[in-house]
Amino acid sequence: RKHSPATVYHASATLLAIARQTSQWLYAIVTDFRWWFWQFGTHPGEYWTSQFIAVVRVGGEYAVCVVGELVANMGRAPVSNVASAVGSRMFNAVRVRADAREPELAEKDPKALRDIVARRRAELGPEHARLYWSGCYSDDTITVVLGAQRAALIGRDIVEVNSECQVWLADLAKCPLGTVAAHIGGVFLPNACIGTISVEKRVRALHSCRSMIEGALDPESFESAQGLLGHVVEILALDASLLNGLGRQRRFAFKHHLKKVVLTQCSTDAIAQLERLIATTAAASIFSAITAASTPLPPDHSPAPSVIISSDACTGSHDETTGELVDERG
Repeated sequence: RKHSPATVYHASATLLAIARQTSQWLYAIVTDFRWWFWQFGTHPGEYWTSQFIAVVRVGGEYAVCVVGELVANMGRAPVSNVASAVGSRMFNAVRVRADAREPELAEKDPKALRDIVARRRAELGPEHARLYWSGCYSDDTITVVLGAQRAALIGRDIVEVNSECQVWLADLAKCPLGTVAAHIGGVFLPNACIGTISVEKRVRALHSCRSMIEGALDPESFESAQGLLGHVVEILALDASLLNGLGRQRRFAFKHHLKKVVLTQCSTDAIAQLERLIATTAAASIFSAITAASTPLPPDHSPAPSVIISSDACTGSHDETTGELVDERG
């Protein structure tokens, strides 16, 4: 599975705790595979599942054409997961080099760092004794490393493996090694113990909130906006329960062929609150983000039962616009 912003927070928090005990800095390397989705061809047996209709202008006339996807469509979730897994496996060559070099580097490490690594290896296993973490999200990769020397060496490994495997990665001039990482819509500053979102993503998120409130989105656009807001909520460590019920209302609109998704009053109030939080929350602490991602929802936020046995079991009322049952618990 591809990682999430919470995964980056988890890895950074662990390495940051080690860094603070050994007076070192964390560094991040971000890059991406060029033309990554073009490396995955569609199997002939799947051609019939990957066609769409396009209207093409030919001269002064228009033709309705059937278009087949000969390469992977990055908009499909399974394809994105496959690309993430393959990219992570390719990055394993970099991990192998870093692991092989570690005994030599460890000889120059302070005793406090060697003791931490030895304890983590004994209690958690060799993977948790690494002084770096790397992940691949579709075609975007990130590596968080303890110390400038290890970061420089892993950066060199990435360039060399790239050349040997003849896989195009973005130039490090475009995605430099540094103490700030712009990755999958987030801006991570592990040494400052915070993460935030780019200005562009914040504007898109605020626009999505306002469009939901005004009922301006069709089901497909609504689904895209819902995914964006989920991503922003995770990066800024906001209350994820404010998104409860959106999927149900999108499915209702799709099922009944409604042109727009109209929110219930409960969801409208929740998205309005989320809009204010996105506008006013500058950044999230790495540690609070971990807590927000790992804390289970309280019973009051559990999903409503799908079968209502009697009127006494009803916990809400019917929305006047859609006629759908509104769960008062959100």
